[in-house]
Amino acid sequence: MKAYLAIFKKDIKIVFSTKGGIIEPLLLGLIFIFTFSLASSNLGKIDPIWTGTIFWICSVFCSVLIFRELYRVEETYNTLELIMISPISVEGFFITKTIVGIICLGFVQMLFLLLMTIFLKINGFDYIISLLPMIILIDWGIGIISSFFGGAIAGGEVKDSFITTIVFPMQIPLLIGGIKIWENLFTIGGVGNSKNWINLIISFDGIFTGICLFLFPFLFSKR
Repeated sequence: MKAYLAIFKKDIKIVFSTKGGIIEPLLLGLIFIFTFSLASSNLGKIDPIWTGTIFWICSVFCSVLIFRELYRVEETYNTLELIMISPISVEGFFITKTIVGIICLGFVQMLFLLLMTIFLKINGFDYIISLLPMIILIDWGIGIISSFFGGAIAGGEVKDSFITTIVFPMQIPLLIGGIKIWENLFTIGGVGNSKNWINLIISFDGIFTGICLFLFPFLFSKR
């Protein structure tokens, strides 16, 4: 447990002290949100389905940047080989990285909500209690896949330039579910008829968590 806690503390420090950890994802989200606000300035009130789409697309692309940075550090300092031969389980290492990335993604998303409140005139923080469970559920699915492919890049199995192309289509069910739930929250103030989407997201999280935990050790089996 101490080893995982040490990895957790190290990664949190790295993410919040490097431009690739928080600054680049935040700037990417700012560009998305600001550009959309300019394009929709003459439309009056923006449909929640569009604000939800912007929020979740920003989240997916930012997750790629965050997890790429988390695993890039291990590759840069050649610590992956040491981890593979240490008593630390590969699965535990993977889950620790995933949790760190999701925490950082959640932090960035709160800033996105603030930016969207300013530029897109939504009342995001009025629904924060309802939004949090949805964000946590979807972030886990986004994080587990982004973490797996971040590890695949570090393991040399996937080229850096391909990660967004691979990750984005896999996360489409999460994106659609998140947008639908977001739309209901901002129109009727509750999840409404989104229970099927919630069940889909929970199932997606469970299935891909199992798949990624099973496959992750094979990424480094040839190292």
